[in-house]
Amino acid sequence: NEEDVDKIDKTTYKISGSKIQGETEIKEDDIISLNEGTYLISAYAYDKSGFKSLATRKTIKIDTTKPNVGQLDMWLNKVNGERYVQGTWTNQNVILQLVNGSDELSGHAKTTYSVKENENIPEGTIENKVLENNGTYTAIVKTEDIAGNSSTKEYIIKIDKSATSNPDIKVISGDKAQNSDWYNGDSVVLQITNEKQIDGASKIVKTTYKIEGINQVEETEIEDGGTITINENGIYTITVYNYNEAGKKSEGKTVTIKKDDTTLNTPIIDIIAGTKNENSEWYKDNVTLLVKQAEIESDLAPIVKMTYKIEGALQLEETEIENGGSITINRNGIYMITVYNYNEAGKKSEKTITIKRDDTTPNAPGIQVIDGNQSSISDWYISDVTLQVKQTEVAV
Repeated sequence: NEEDVDKIDKTTYKISGSKIQGETEIKEDDIISLNEGTYLISAYAYDKSGFKSLATRKTIKIDTTKPNVGQLDMWLNKVNGERYVQGTWTNQNVILQLVNGSDELSGHAKTTYSVKENENIPEGTIENKVLENNGTYTAIVKTEDIAGNSSTKEYIIKIDKSATSNPDIKVISGDKAQNSDWYNGDSVVLQITNEKQIDGASKIVKTTYKIEGINQVEETEIEDGGTITINENGIYTITVYNYNEAGKKSEGKTVTIKKDDTTLNTPIIDIIAGTKNENSEWYKDNVTLLVKQAEIESDLAPIVKMTYKIEGALQLEETEIENGGSITINRNGIYMITVYNYNEAGKKSEKTITIKRDDTTPNAPGIQVIDGNQSSISDWYISDVTLQVKQTEVAV
């Protein structure tokens, strides 16, 4: 009551447990901060006469650390038999056996598990379960401590009991040009792996490949996961086959590899019209250039685009031009014309030519008398005359 409050002189507290703190006076706005652990808080009131109240005590337990998560022991076909390695493929049943987690502070409350893709193994499962059907499963183990913290761990289980059919062939290494099916690096590496067979089919006993194209390789055996490396430029057709125990051969799976890491040849620029002054680089009338794509071998990446740009007296940004197209220079000046080729392998080449054109009539030279006395009554000079001849200025 208000009378008692008026009599209180001070309030103190002390802490024991995970943290020890002697009796300490506390003000009205003071805050006590505690970290992880178990604490006993004792509070006292003193009146103005110096008497001390009985203690008010409160136990505080703080656990912010996640528990050590449990685990799944996974067995192939029977408990304590051969262990299943998570994330790998198996063609056998997988038995899931739960091992509890632990917690060093508030203590272990429970460990359970579930499998996302199997409705028969929901959250909260603790007993052993068996995965039998084909598929990829995600098992999640969850451990909770008494304080309510939890930890989880995921396990991936892959089961496939089906038979294999055609082998798979895929590129595992190689630089491919953007928006193109041509590779432009040093080599292309392909890997051959066996796909899953149809249920009931006999097992694969042999995998082979053959190569057609710029280089020929007769049908040759290769191990599952084996690789084929294409080093030379050209177009190749690679076909892979499987043979089963019944002696049957699969239809085969084919991929086409196009490789070109060569430096692209430069485009061709021919002057097909224009009159050049004798012993000079200057043209004195219109100049027409014919531009053609670079010459490319048939088994290399073809040209997909040709462009040109003009710098100098006239500026023209890079512009596409057809193969065999022409460029006409009909104004006086010095021009740098650059033609570019682009091929399907993402390579670019260029060639630059300089054209100088001037069809103007030059200004007449100037003649100036720099010394001499001219008669005051006629256009005759009455002394020796010295003349200076000057070349006329020409616009640059």
